[in-house]
Amino acid sequence: MALILTILLFYIVMGYIGGLIGQRKGRVAAGVIWSLLFGPIGWIVVFLGPDMGSVRFSTCPHCAGKVSVGSPECPHCKNRVLWMKDKAIKPARSAE
Repeated sequence: MALILTILLFYIVMGYIGGLIGQRKGRVAAGVIWSLLFGPIGWIVVFLGPDMGSVRFSTCPHCAGKVSVGSPECPHCKNRVLWMKDKAIKPARSAE
């Protein structure tokens, strides 16, 4: 019984530490999962992985899809997106 509790406590601590590392990188779920599967090696994988907290998103004014700030077009509807102070705006229609 003591062995089971020790193993359970070990996994709780591993998951918690992985979640803390993942939170700093914007990837809490990945931190918990990697650390539960691989322990301290999972911590290293999450720590060296991409920082998702630095990627900002806005809503496409055409289709309401997610667009990364500064992207010239929406990846969903392929319409052109203009930016004003990190907010997506519709381009003005040209008189043809």
